Amino acid sequence: MPHNQTTNYDMIGGNGSEYGSVTADQIRRWISERRANKETLIRRSGENDWKTISSFEEFITSFPELYESKVSPIENVFEIVKPIEDFRPIEPFSVVGCLGSARDLLNKNFLPIAGACLTIWSLTMALNFIPILGPFIILLLIGPVHGALFRMVLDRKRGQETTFLQAWADSKTQRVTLMIAGASATILTSLGYLFVLPGLYLTIAWTFGLLIILDQNTNAWVGLENSRRSITSSFLGLASLLSICYLPLIVVSLYGGI
Repeated sequence: MPHNQTTNYDMIGGNGSEYGSVTADQIRRWISERRANKETLIRRSGENDWKTISSFEEFITSFPELYESKVSPIENVFEIVKPIEDFRPIEPFSVVGCLGSARDLLNKNFLPIAGACLTIWSLTMALNFIPILGPFIILLLIGPVHGALFRMVLDRKRGQETTFLQAWADSKTQRVTLMIAGASATILTSLGYLFVLPGLYLTIAWTFGLLIILDQNTNAWVGLENSRRSITSSFLGLASLLSICYLPLIVVSLYGGI
């Protein structure tokens, strides 16, 4: 039975209980949250036979150790595949609510988050002192190091005590993809700023690119494209949120320039 965008699934959890019917996207989230693994039994809603998740073609990319045996690393990064099934844009959100949630998350995890940010800043500053090669290394590291930071913050939002080093280690199978996504986004956004508005648009549109690559185990292009699509209905809200978040940096940069 071929699957399509409306296909739902039932799953047997680790406690033996049956869950469903849920979308393919929800199954992927459970995999990323480690609530399901390649041996977990699922079935398409309406069917009788239970099979392991890894036997479903639509979920094989959620398990890098299986997926990478079927495609080369280059194909894994550059393959142009369709966006994720059951894709939905994010719902309109409250800027004040987002800032409040961020404050609460930071209050509970201040030292790990601050430590990770300080580590990234220190690494970037050190590399800036290396002539010619330093900026090139920074360009390659933007995706992997920020991806690890986003992974750590997302896990802590979900109640997991992940450290920055653990997030860095867990992302090793996606490091090349993150490297290419980060470098590509940086170069294209910088070129966009030559015309101002394209650069601003790409900065906002690709905000969730690295996070989507990590959380949904997509390739570089699909991660960036799904980020762009996901914020379409909330573009102005996200633009306002980012303007507030980056305001201190903008003020300090302008002051330093003056």
